[in-house]
Amino acid sequence: MKETSKCAIHRGERGDFDRFLTGRGIDIGCGDDRLVVPNGAVEGWDFRREDAQLMAGVVDGAFDFVYSSHCLEHMRDVREAIFNWLRILRPGGHLYLVVPDYVLYEKMQYPSIFNGDHKQTFSLSLTRDKVRRPNHWHIESDLSELARKELGATTMVSRLEDQGYDYNLPPSVDQTFHPATVAQICVVMRKEPGTSDVERSVVEQDQAQERAVPSRRPLSVSALARMGHAHTRMKPKKLFCFVVSSSYWKQGKLAIESALRWNPGWEALVLTDAQPDLNVTAVGHEELALKPNWWPTTGRAAICRYALERCDAELMIFLDGDTFTYGPFLELEEQLRQGASLVVTPHILRPLPNDGLIPSFPMLSLMGNYNSGVLAATPRGLGFLRWWDEQTRAFPQLEPHTGIASEQGWLRYALDFDPNAALCRHPGYNAAYWNIVDRPLSRDVDGRYLVDGLPLRVFHFSGLRKDLAVSRMSVYQNRYSLVPGTPIHGLYAEYQSLLCSRLAGTSERGLTPATQELEKRRPVSDTEQP
Repeated sequence: MKETSKCAIHRGERGDFDRFLTGRGIDIGCGDDRLVVPNGAVEGWDFRREDAQLMAGVVDGAFDFVYSSHCLEHMRDVREAIFNWLRILRPGGHLYLVVPDYVLYEKMQYPSIFNGDHKQTFSLSLTRDKVRRPNHWHIESDLSELARKELGATTMVSRLEDQGYDYNLPPSVDQTFHPATVAQICVVMRKEPGTSDVERSVVEQDQAQERAVPSRRPLSVSALARMGHAHTRMKPKKLFCFVVSSSYWKQGKLAIESALRWNPGWEALVLTDAQPDLNVTAVGHEELALKPNWWPTTGRAAICRYALERCDAELMIFLDGDTFTYGPFLELEEQLRQGASLVVTPHILRPLPNDGLIPSFPMLSLMGNYNSGVLAATPRGLGFLRWWDEQTRAFPQLEPHTGIASEQGWLRYALDFDPNAALCRHPGYNAAYWNIVDRPLSRDVDGRYLVDGLPLRVFHFSGLRKDLAVSRMSVYQNRYSLVPGTPIHGLYAEYQSLLCSRLAGTSERGLTPATQELEKRRPVSDTEQP
């Protein structure tokens, strides 16, 4: 797939050839895509020559730089490989590594779905304790620490390289087959010289230069914060937003707790009339100038706007109070970091049959193309959010004859009005009864839930009451009946058990204000079970 050739122009623009890749070098694992440098010569080394793990026969300190692209993930022992690659590097020289990104390329799957020979995985964001595999390497805490503490090397650069990557394509697509697309991490290490004052001064000057030279491609604060070894330690304010009335606070608390548990560094902003018993920022409808009787069903746009305008959030994700989080929101963050102003989640990705069952296509058309239960935005999305807020304030009670039956119906215009808005096609976000036929649920060997083979991030338990038979899933559907013993039945049973334990002794039924309002208008189905 020739990642070395793909990146030549970008490396030249960043000045990498002048700073790290000059003199006599070696390209380990080059295959038929050997590195070419403007100021030096490069020797090729691949499997047809000798074992790259050991670099047997190569004398110590033979090269000014060592380059390796998409080879380290094939090594049986990362420590031994880097030890030998640094061994053949002169003191003060640079080891330039390129490895596939675990999130973008591997799709957080191991074994790799695209290359079965990958023995190691690498990430700028996911730590080893989260992935729970000894052959997973977090760039800063694992790889850079190994180099610094044991191998005498200092990490100068670690960055994500994703030129050409389309965050809207489904995870099943290997985008690196495209001649201009990469999904990788670049790490540059400097082999420390001796301990003389002169040599130490050279290292310190180079490190200072690396910090001072800006990237040729402008990076947002959120992008820098996701880099394992960023040029700044500024961290964006990241807010989860919720609308939770006191009448269903205990269920909403489940949504808040699970989101914060899986996403360290995020905070919660809640529009509520309750007295929260959580460490969250709470605001009332008065502060947002919302009507007292309508804020539970029309407050989504207002709280999203408030988070970005008044709380100075760099990243914002809205979650409904009947959602439950099962993993970190890495993909949503990546889409926002790459420039998406607004990320919406579609109800369905293929048509439903016209068979009279619910959910039906006409029903979902009234409810809107996108479900507002999971929504992400940055300040760049404020233009659309302000318009959405204005519409929900002007038309707080919408009926089917208007063509829009809920406040989320306005979201259908998001991609029309905002050219930087994007879809989240990852099946693990906002999985729910209305799309479960497209998103088969399973469990991996560790018991974690997967949706269509990818990690489940957040499930939307819309319409699930504490007194509803688990097989029904929701009071708003009669299309599916869950079979006991299946993963999806287990998921619903676990959540309903947790919900019942929280609601024990209360009058809460486990419906959000929005679904409570719809419940009043809904005719009772003959098939509904108690």
